[in-house]
Amino acid sequence: MRLHQLGFAPPDLQVPVAAPRGRWFWIDFGLRDVSASGEFDGTGKYRDALLRAGLTPEEVLEKEKEREDWIRGTTGRPLVRWRSAHISTPQALAARLAAFGVAPPSSR
Repeated sequence: MRLHQLGFAPPDLQVPVAAPRGRWFWIDFGLRDVSASGEFDGTGKYRDALLRAGLTPEEVLEKEKEREDWIRGTTGRPLVRWRSAHISTPQALAARLAAFGVAPPSSR
């Protein structure tokens, strides 16, 4: 909804990106109209032992960083991560995206 309010085209959801060793990574939002990607995440994957699947929070963070580096490097697109606070208003999301050089297509 917030992306729409800012003038973005409807995002592609759960966009596949080829990963090492024949695997796939999935990106929450593909912002095709501005050649960017977005991820919406909470903190559960760091704090909840079940979600961590036997990994420490540090290991989860390291894997996440490796994944993001791979996605940015292979797609050539910025990858913006946002949380609930960043989507509280259209202005909050716009500010978060702008911090990564992503602007609505209407403002370009």
